Amino acid sequence: MIKKVLLIFIIFPFSFCYGNPQCNSLQKLVNKEKNKFNILGLSLSILLPNQPSAITFTAGTRSTVNKAPLDSNSLFQVGSVTKTFTALLIARELNDKHITLSDKLGKFFPEYPKWKNITVEQLINQTSGIFDYIRSPGWWQKVYGQEKIWQAHDLVNIAYKYSNDFTPGSAWRYSNTNYVILGMILEKSTNEPLTNLMKSLFDTVKLEHTYYMIRPYPQNVMENMAHGYWQNVEQRVDATTINGSWIQSAGAIVSTTNNLTRWEKYFYKSRIPFHLRNTTTGKSLNSFNGIGYSFGSFRMNTPEGLIWFTPGVTPGYTSMIVYAPCLNVYFAYSTNIAPLSNFHKEMILGVLHELNRNQQFINLIPKHIVTPDYCAKLKPAKKFEFPKLE
Repeated sequence: MIKKVLLIFIIFPFSFCYGNPQCNSLQKLVNKEKNKFNILGLSLSILLPNQPSAITFTAGTRSTVNKAPLDSNSLFQVGSVTKTFTALLIARELNDKHITLSDKLGKFFPEYPKWKNITVEQLINQTSGIFDYIRSPGWWQKVYGQEKIWQAHDLVNIAYKYSNDFTPGSAWRYSNTNYVILGMILEKSTNEPLTNLMKSLFDTVKLEHTYYMIRPYPQNVMENMAHGYWQNVEQRVDATTINGSWIQSAGAIVSTTNNLTRWEKYFYKSRIPFHLRNTTTGKSLNSFNGIGYSFGSFRMNTPEGLIWFTPGVTPGYTSMIVYAPCLNVYFAYSTNIAPLSNFHKEMILGVLHELNRNQQFINLIPKHIVTPDYCAKLKPAKKFEFPKLE
């Protein structure tokens, strides 16, 4: 019996797609969304239960000049997906008792007295009220206008010039500044550069094609980069070479969708003390109603089931990682176009819908998937609502 079960697990990635029209429909979904949103290239990777690696579906090309097709090794800027990496490093420091959730910012950076009573937990859960520096006037002109290497303190100093959005702990608002500060706290707590901490984490998870890049991209990275384009009214502007120093520990990672699925499985199975905050009120979220946020990740119910997810966007790239706990499925997708209105709704619901109506996958669930107890009682949401990120 044991040998039979092991055999099923080994051949499953091939048997699932071999002769399965749902694999064809997933490729058709990728093709459809690429064409609908006029995307240059789109990559989707799905990690199914009990499988060592993901299945990747691609459509389109790496650039408007080089017509080479995307493949599973194509690199994308993944933006705020980086926040989950920063969050896990913070969780390690918490678990090792090097820092606490109640530690105040004044302990680490007395040079910011206005923020001295803001806690690590408020930074993690986006309830600090600290202004997001990317909302400062003329910010994007600064990013596009020069190949500047920004330092983390440069970005935080911009935010410090502005009033807080609200009294710390009283509401919720997405701010990249929070996660830039968390990166600075990591360096102070560990006495290590964040680049070293990230590299060690990549090595632990065996992410061979993932990089934390706050300098101009080296040749080996550029060779596999899908060129990213910012879509304005008149044209597409190549934004590939804008280095990640402008976003630091809040968004500077470059990766493949295949690597991202491996990452999110590691992330959601780690000892992370999630304490979800409602993204409307900032209060603790103790039910499945509403959207919650904690440690770089959102949780919400959708018409196709409950998901945890983190979106990412940079000038030229749009990305997402999604974990569906009631299916025990992880998937990630990236494009080399930004911005894309309603794209996440289409992709998330499309992928989940294909899995939910795939009889071969459905038959597998009771045999090999252990789902949380709440899955049997949780009803799908009536509509799809996406969190406000500005």
